[in-house]
Order: sequence, then C-alpha cells, then structure tokens
Amino acid sequence: MPVIFNEPLSFLQRLTEYMEHTYLIHKASTSQDSIHRMKCVAAFAVSAVASQWERTGKPFNPLLGETYELLREDLGFRWVSEQVSHHPPVSAFHAEGIKSDFRFHGSIYPKLKFWGKSVEAEPRGIITLELPLHNEAYTWTNPTCCVHNIIMGQLWIEQYGNVEIINHKTGERCCLTFKPCGIFGKELHKVEGYILDKSKRKICALYGKWTECLYSVDPAIFDAHRKSDTKLSEKDRKGSTQSNNADEMPPPEAETVQAIPGSELIWRISPRPDNSGKVCGIFQHLSSHTLKRAANTKKLKYKQKHKHCKYAQITSEMFKGSVFLCLCCENLQRVCCQIDFFYLHVFFHLQRVELSWPP
Repeated sequence: MPVIFNEPLSFLQRLTEYMEHTYLIHKASTSQDSIHRMKCVAAFAVSAVASQWERTGKPFNPLLGETYELLREDLGFRWVSEQVSHHPPVSAFHAEGIKSDFRFHGSIYPKLKFWGKSVEAEPRGIITLELPLHNEAYTWTNPTCCVHNIIMGQLWIEQYGNVEIINHKTGERCCLTFKPCGIFGKELHKVEGYILDKSKRKICALYGKWTECLYSVDPAIFDAHRKSDTKLSEKDRKGSTQSNNADEMPPPEAETVQAIPGSELIWRISPRPDNSGKVCGIFQHLSSHTLKRAANTKKLKYKQKHKHCKYAQITSEMFKGSVFLCLCCENLQRVCCQIDFFYLHVFFHLQRVELSWPP
C-alpha cells in the first residue's frame, strides 16, 4: 500500500484517542444515579469514534510485540497498548484512572471488506469499562466504519450499526443505532437509542450525531417528535426528484442537530486545533505540534513512550511533509525487517539445536 495513504501514527497511538473525553468517565464514577452513569458511559462510547470524522488516512500496522504507553496527568489517566497478534492483527489496550476511579480495557481486531468504491471496517472485539466505586462493569462493541470513494472522488467516512452497552450489575442497557447515510443524506451521522431497565422498559432516549453532540430526553417526547419528523420527511421525499449515489458525499446541510425541547446536553465534541489538517486531523491532545507547544509553555504534563516502533523515522518525515524521504525510509525498513526476521529464524534454529544436543 503506498505510504501516501497512511497518516503518521501507529494504530496503537490511534487507539489512545478513545480517551479524549475522559471527563465523561470521571462524571460517571462520581454520580450516584445508575441512569446518569449510563448516560455518561453511552456518551463516552459515542465520543470514542468522533475523532474518526474526516480521518481518511490509514494508521501504520504495529509490529508484533510493539507497545505504546501514555500518561496524561491533566486528564487523569494512564494508558498502555500492545500488538498481541499479527495474523490476524489484534491490538489490546488497558487504561486506568490515576486515582483508581476506573479501568478501561479491550482488544480490537478489525475485519476489512472491500465493496468496489468503498472499504468497510468491522471493529470486532469487546470493550469493557469498570467503575470500582460502584462495582460496575459496562461492555460494548464499536460500530462499523465505512470509507467511501477510495478509487476516485472525495473521501468521506460514516459509522453505522447497532451498539449495545450493558451494565452487568444492574441489568440496565443502552441500545444505540448509528444510522447509515441513506439516499438523501438526511440520516448522515445520526445516533439514536434508548436506555432500558432490566425489564426492558424505556427510561430515557438519546439522540444526536457522533460527529457533534449527544442529547438525552424523555422517551415519550422523543417518540412524538420522531413521528412528526417522519411525516415531514415523507412529504419532502415525495416532492424531491434528487437521486444520490450511495458513495457520493452528502450535502453539508445535513450537518446540524436540532435540540428537542426539554433535552439535556450530555456531550459535545471538542474543537480541533487550527493545524489539524496539516497533521492528518490528529486530535488536540495528541498532535505533535500541540504537545511540543505544551512542553515549551509547561501548561501540560505528559509522558509517552513508544517501544519497538520501526515507524519513528517514517512518521517524523510525514509530519515534516517529506513524502519522498518517508517512502525511502519505508522501503529501507521493509528490507531491515526481512533481515531481522532471517536472523531471528536462525537464532531460534540454533537454540533448538543446542537444546537437543547431545542427542
């Protein structure tokens, strides 16, 4: 795969962007209401995929045994991730609060499917969030990600599928639906769902967009609003002759969320830095420019370690904008990896001979 399609990150680094809105976990940990905790956890699950918007670059595949560590004292968590399998590629991660108020762990092994002009990534693997203060454990899986127009045209991303968040202590669950774009693009990025108690009774409704925000409202009000909205959509559909291709970029008019009266805002996405387009859209807390600036002004305390990473020189050249040097480094390190694998194979072969001697 040409290196120009990559972004200067390892997939292990990309996973740390789950923690951009860690304050939602801290709010859930300090709340005494189980429904409010579920709202915060659901918002955190939605916010975890928000950084993928307009991120069409592919992160580098980590080496087997590669690790990445991150300590964010300002956000109150420490993180470690490791590539635990190469075929199939499996990345495992574990994060915990500095004050031991939560544990967040899981494994991701994406399943790729090619559909002509689009690529679909199904992120298999269960994600678990533990709140020790309440003795609770929440589990869920991420929605499916699809990148359109991979051959020609403007690249754009959508998330779709069902996400079920389960509180294994109380039996409460949150059933979210990430809606596909559709023909007219009116469902683009929309997220809707309900929080149910253990008897499957609707307690709360959630709605919004994974690229913008998430609201909560009474389920009766939400159902009434959705029925009226459906009738208006049917009238617009009958009066419209527009027919969009499934891979075409939807119009920008569909990028707003209208709050239903009586709604409560749970989460809103953080604005990206001005230079995000130059560093492949990396979110504010992990971009190279922001980290260097923060280190110079001493406003943020952070530590990060990247062990056994062969992509350090490549990502450095990509940040500088030198695609040619980046490509040269990639080809050189491919050869080095083949040489390392050869010597590793010889080493283990000699070890087996030594262990089996004398016969």
